[in-house]
Amino acid sequence: GRCYRLYPEAAFSKLPAAARPEIERCDLASVVLQLKALGVPRPEAFDFVTKPPRHALLRALETLYAVEALDDAGALTPRGKRLAALPLPPLLASAVDLAAARPAGAPDVLAVVAVIVASEHGLFATPRGAEARAAAIRARDAFEDPSGDLWTARNAFVTCLKESSEASRDAWCRRRFLAAPAVKAASRVLKQLRDQLDAEVYVPEAPPPRDKARTEALDTLATAFCVANCAIRDATRRCFRAVRHRVDVFVHPSSVLHGRNPAPDALVYASSVQTTKLFLRGVLAVDAAAL
Repeated sequence: GRCYRLYPEAAFSKLPAAARPEIERCDLASVVLQLKALGVPRPEAFDFVTKPPRHALLRALETLYAVEALDDAGALTPRGKRLAALPLPPLLASAVDLAAARPAGAPDVLAVVAVIVASEHGLFATPRGAEARAAAIRARDAFEDPSGDLWTARNAFVTCLKESSEASRDAWCRRRFLAAPAVKAASRVLKQLRDQLDAEVYVPEAPPPRDKARTEALDTLATAFCVANCAIRDATRRCFRAVRHRVDVFVHPSSVLHGRNPAPDALVYASSVQTTKLFLRGVLAVDAAAL
């Protein structure tokens, strides 16, 4: 299809002639990690077609140091080599790598990571119309977990894989207000990761006890994300404060934790989006003391 965007003439005249190159706008942690893996000791001196901002390169190096992909001298660590071998952003690769030390939760960590990679907006569809939206919320409630969005999405994704075949997946998703393309994309990502990783750890023949698997998986996700994507509740201002960027952030309205009373003391999150406010997506409630 075609998309037409309409602007007032005054706003249109202020638009730039071309969009900024993506390398000037995106997180460079994956780029820097791959350069390090290719033997480039100083990514800031690399001959980019469009040179990225220095602050973006520094932030990428900070992220890689936080996930222990780089040592104090900025050299690639053995863990960094493992992360570079995974087709994932460093934070998600870190979660997968950490899961090997908590094998009971490893399969579920893999499922959550696949969902995050597959869809920026999550698995749940947001239909138009008040009645349809209410039905979608009721459908989501069947999968909801008190920890937040990540385990809720895991529940929906794993249930879908168990209860539907490839032929019936579209209909299954429609009945439960899931985005079928996102579910299919997550399935492909999950298969790719399973093919690359140790099957004994990430695809065990005998499933671990459910409670132990949930606890270990949530602990792994919280540990991986807290080094860069965490926020502490500011009770006086009724918002959260991002620890790394020191800005006010808010739980996205589509989150299962949006409007929860009392609000969690702290969150880790998969991504953020700037609209009227800086909103957090893929949030997981965590213990502030643990951070």
